[in-house]
Amino acid sequence: MNMELTWPIFKDFIENRSLSVQWIDLGDTYFLAGMDGRFEVVCKLYKLSDNADELLYIEDFEDNYKAAGNISPRSSVDVVMIAPFANKIIDGKTLYKRIMGFKQTLVQGANTFEYVVPYNWAKMTGIEVVGAEIGDTSDFTVLDTAQGTYSGVPNYRFNQYAFSVNLAEKFYKHKSEFDSDVYIGLRIELVYTSISAKTIGINIILNEVK
Repeated sequence: MNMELTWPIFKDFIENRSLSVQWIDLGDTYFLAGMDGRFEVVCKLYKLSDNADELLYIEDFEDNYKAAGNISPRSSVDVVMIAPFANKIIDGKTLYKRIMGFKQTLVQGANTFEYVVPYNWAKMTGIEVVGAEIGDTSDFTVLDTAQGTYSGVPNYRFNQYAFSVNLAEKFYKHKSEFDSDVYIGLRIELVYTSISAKTIGINIILNEVK
């Protein structure tokens, strides 16, 4: 999962995980990245900005992080076995299956509802819809918290995974080929367009990492 952050949040992430800043000087912009296993955060610093805070961020980066940056996330002397996702152990952490279900009452037409991630870190691998009708469609999006905990922007839209997906009658299941990392407080938003008023069941398939 790739997440773009403001400099203060990016810096906190780097420091909390003792990571090296990977950076590229694009002339008028610094493009920064921090990689923690399969999770990556990025940040852009614009040198020509007339924003005073932005200029302080650039000074902070150049004075305190630039020289120590661009060190490989993994030492060349380390031999690291990266387990496939199907394994129970990934990067030394254990996976625990967590299938979260809830019911939702719908009106005819568009309905918007959400599920808030309760785990510090989880890998989302699929979703099930019980009780759909032919003609029902859904959009599926991951949003930041109302406070902008991860991006610095309230309700920031990180990614949209489904666009007007046609749902199978009675039971629909989608299992992704790739897991998606989600973190506590992130909001999984569904916009469900129903051809009739009814109640459906939603199952969100997660694997908690701890």
